[in-house]
Amino acid sequence: MNTKLFLACFVGVLFFYSCSKKSNTTTTGVSKSHWTYNDTTYYGDTTYFAALHPILVSQDSAGNSIYVWFSERPSKNATYTLETENPITDNYGVSPDSGTCVVEVGNGFNNNFADTYASIMLTGTVTVTIISGKLKVDFSNLTVANENNVRALLSGTLFEQ
Repeated sequence: MNTKLFLACFVGVLFFYSCSKKSNTTTTGVSKSHWTYNDTTYYGDTTYFAALHPILVSQDSAGNSIYVWFSERPSKNATYTLETENPITDNYGVSPDSGTCVVEVGNGFNNNFADTYASIMLTGTVTVTIISGKLKVDFSNLTVANENNVRALLSGTLFEQ
């Protein structure tokens, strides 16, 4: 009798756990930002929009960061082309042209420009989707380069928190 009861409980527990579902979101229900370049995937612990600049920033705990720099905060779903001029060195402090953006990725941006890759002067697109007032930015196979013109492919999705 005890063996049958134990077996029935064991089968019930097994059935219960086999029917559980997994989620691709964090415990708060927000998907996590992620980007891949140089064959490494990074996960943003913090993703926010800095309105003053206007830049979407995502950073992990080790200081690896990605910036998507716009002329102004996107207010509707749109596809942005990469900036073909260099607003950083051509006219420091000037934002990209309307409808364009610049993507920069690296480790902390601590004046080690060999470790910073940017989309400047390269081609590609970035898709922005507005979800409940927050930005979702998607990009795939963007070519980015560092100051020595070493190139890397960049893909990812950023979710403003």
